[in-house]
Amino acid sequence: MIFVDNILEILWRLLKLFGAASYAFLLALGKIARAFWELLCEIDQLDWFTGRMNVFFDEIGELWSSSLMLSMREESMSLMLNVKEHIDVSKKARSWFFIILSAVLFFWFYPPYKWGPWHFHESGRASYYGTGFYFGKTSSGERFMPFTYTAAHKTLPAGITVKVVNKENGNTVYVQINDRGPFAENRVIDLSKTAAKKLGIATDGTANVEIFTRKKYGK
Repeated sequence: MIFVDNILEILWRLLKLFGAASYAFLLALGKIARAFWELLCEIDQLDWFTGRMNVFFDEIGELWSSSLMLSMREESMSLMLNVKEHIDVSKKARSWFFIILSAVLFFWFYPPYKWGPWHFHESGRASYYGTGFYFGKTSSGERFMPFTYTAAHKTLPAGITVKVVNKENGNTVYVQINDRGPFAENRVIDLSKTAAKKLGIATDGTANVEIFTRKKYGK
């Protein structure tokens, strides 16, 4: 047990160093990103993009500055500091921390929606959202983010995760339904640009796919 405790203490110290370095890096990256964004906002040809993003940033800023969020942030920071101090001095707490961290990492890389059987729903042509839809509101009320794994379907319930398989190259992607569509003929699903890249259709624009769901749904 002494050997294990020593290993966990070394890992904990390395994790703290990594956390401090990551925090400093993110602060510097944030300043660079802010300066770059201000430069983009001055380009008239990008008003269609920067305008929508600024609306989105304003909404996030209002939420972040609300009294509820301020209270939650203060309580969360106090809790994290107390947990950190406890792990610093307690071997048992350090052991439990790494057990929980291991479980979190397992579920992160192998989430529950990938478990269990999948049921074939339908096959057809898949396409992906054009730039004109970026950051606009979807039928579920969320804003469409091209860098997330989401999709539009005509009938499947919003919020469920589906598996999409490219029949032409075998690539698979898991996406969450959060919009209605596609409305073009001979299309069964519209993917975000990120999902389309993983499926291997970002260049050609469309592909024959199969859609699988965890539960059986009527078409």
